Amino acid sequence: MAQAFAATVGAWALKVEGALQAIFQESAQELVGQLDQLLVDMVYAQPQPAGYTRTGFLRASFMASTTAMPQLTRDGPGISVPPTSARWS
Repeated sequence: MAQAFAATVGAWALKVEGALQAIFQESAQELVGQLDQLLVDMVYAQPQPAGYTRTGFLRASFMASTTAMPQLTRDGPGISVPPTSARWS
């Protein structure tokens, strides 16, 4: 039954102009919504361990694009790391 449904939707998408783009965008939005809910359920809804501060960086760092691979637009925050002058032993 699932194959018949997929075949029906696939045939419809090929006939209707713009359908493939709409299905792709809606699917991407649904996936992001599910990922966000999973993150909330598994991380933010759980008790916070002692000495640990939740920053929200994981949730805020998600990037997506429907046209190209997302690019970092600025250097990472923090102190720059100088070239290694000593070897770790």
